[in-house]
Amino acid sequence: MRGLLSRLSELDAGMGDAVRIIAFFDELVSRGASPDMLVRSAAALAECPVGLVDLRGGPRLRYGPDGEVPPEDDRPDPAPTGLPAASAVCVDGRLVGPVLRDGAVTGLVWLERTAMSAGTGEDAGWNGDAGGNGGAGGDAYGPDEELLVERLAHAAAVVLERVRPRTAAPAGPASLAALVARSTGDEERATTLRGLGLAAERTVTLLAVRSAGPLPETLTRLAGPGGLAGSSAPCRSTVLGDVGLLLVTGAAPAGLGPDADPGCVDPALAGVRIGVGPAVPALRAHESWAAARLALRFAGPPEASGPPVVVRHDGLGALALLARVPAGLVAADADVAAVARLADTAGAPSDLTVLAAVCGAASLREAAAGLHLHHSSVAHRVRRIERSLGYALDSPDGRTRARVALLLHRLHGTS
Repeated sequence: MRGLLSRLSELDAGMGDAVRIIAFFDELVSRGASPDMLVRSAAALAECPVGLVDLRGGPRLRYGPDGEVPPEDDRPDPAPTGLPAASAVCVDGRLVGPVLRDGAVTGLVWLERTAMSAGTGEDAGWNGDAGGNGGAGGDAYGPDEELLVERLAHAAAVVLERVRPRTAAPAGPASLAALVARSTGDEERATTLRGLGLAAERTVTLLAVRSAGPLPETLTRLAGPGGLAGSSAPCRSTVLGDVGLLLVTGAAPAGLGPDADPGCVDPALAGVRIGVGPAVPALRAHESWAAARLALRFAGPPEASGPPVVVRHDGLGALALLARVPAGLVAADADVAAVARLADTAGAPSDLTVLAAVCGAASLREAAAGLHLHHSSVAHRVRRIERSLGYALDSPDGRTRARVALLLHRLHGTS
């Protein structure tokens, strides 16, 4: 929007304000502006509050010149009754214009300039005029404001038609895929949300899931009673490639909290790996999904046994920076190669799983309890792992070294 305003001010002054106003709104339309962007841009240009209401049940928007929602006053929204066919008119102190579609009034736009802002000196309007010429807008509005409202109404007719609910996508796997795709624009994402029955401001949490078993069954169990994501809030799920997507309305359920015990769940979820994204407004679901996918990489590959592994993105902190290490450096590192060889050792669970448990526990006994093994068996496995790694795990430095190598192995081997 600032770029538009800058380019507008750089246009040849000889063109006149009228041509510059027309060029401003034409470029907004050609850029595919959303209704929100259209109103914000118009308010910045007019340097006063601007409103838009879709009379067909669409958005009702109102922004000040700073891009924020100004305090509401006591006046109701303008009504279409008595408005001229295609020009602006002053109603209750506001300059109002009709949004037309096929000759019918489908919406309204308006400016809320006060008499003071159209008066003298530094409080002058966007074009710096010392006062309006009266016209249809009364003392506070002049010809430039009238043209601005007319062009805003024309642009609104185009923009609102693009986002009509009649184009809403059906609720289903394709809709969820479109919702979390990075390439989806805000307007298309909002349309998809309507098809899914979700408001753009509704809080959602995205989960990324991998399983050694069938993913659709795993997703069903996760969302059901006893599942980690079990919740009274509605869940939606689909499979995208080799990763399951679970959308939970609201924040992450207690079963996915940092203090949850993932061992106390349906045995069919053994070995499942889950990445949990942050809770975000539904219009930003793609951000939560990207974070969940990253967290899933830290959880490692799924296994046929062992407790589920849940990694929350908001609990990674600085560890998330490890995902930026170039794959070539990781592949050439001796510590990472040594950790990778542990996946091929005999025994269930694998030495790789035992190493992960030891690195994540406060003691050997705690690691053994999490693996459902006797602590003497785990001690024996640890000695074997130490011989393979070439260093001891009974010191903080040794465990940190092993944990970093383990995380890099997971990140490099799980895209």
